[in-house]
Amino acid sequence: EAGAEAGAEAGAEAGAVGGEAKAAGAAVGAEVVLTRNGKRIPVKFAPMRSVPKVPNRGGFVREYVTQQRLDKDLDDLCFQLIQKLFEYQERARLRDPTKAKQRRRLVFGLREVKRGVKLGRVRCVVVAPNIDEGTFEGGLDDAVNEIIKLGRQPEADCRVVFALSKKRLGKALGKHVKVSAVAIYSMDGAYDVFKKLTKKLEELL
Repeated sequence: EAGAEAGAEAGAEAGAVGGEAKAAGAAVGAEVVLTRNGKRIPVKFAPMRSVPKVPNRGGFVREYVTQQRLDKDLDDLCFQLIQKLFEYQERARLRDPTKAKQRRRLVFGLREVKRGVKLGRVRCVVVAPNIDEGTFEGGLDDAVNEIIKLGRQPEADCRVVFALSKKRLGKALGKHVKVSAVAIYSMDGAYDVFKKLTKKLEELL
């Protein structure tokens, strides 16, 4: 009888521990939510999935464009610079994908751009002046403003340029999708264009 009671108690304790572990696992699982495209996001941002971004169909210049005038010549120089650097990057990727990834000349997309700026590796950021609105916490506006703020810090040694549009940025990269921002790590192969761009930018500040 004593043995049976001890066994019952051990079984009950094991069951309780298992229940606690299961509950803890469920709690951890509840910390993330899957979006429609399969991405995992923190549960605190789940309500924001229902908050749509506001498309900038008119191509209006957004309020984050400050301290610089927009200019067609600057647009052309940015297009040349990005196009040239991306062509070199693609050639390197075809020769040696692993090595090319470690020595990328540029990246694009707000997430990649922000990561590069935070690491202090970016020499120049080109931001489209017509990015869609996303005013909720952690949305597009927060990402864009953070990139601009970090890029303009003196220690960043980075130039923030407002030029082109989302569509033309994508075109400069040879893509049929719209691109909000491009971060340039290296000017290797296009220093001449960057020098002209820098001079033009100083005239517009």
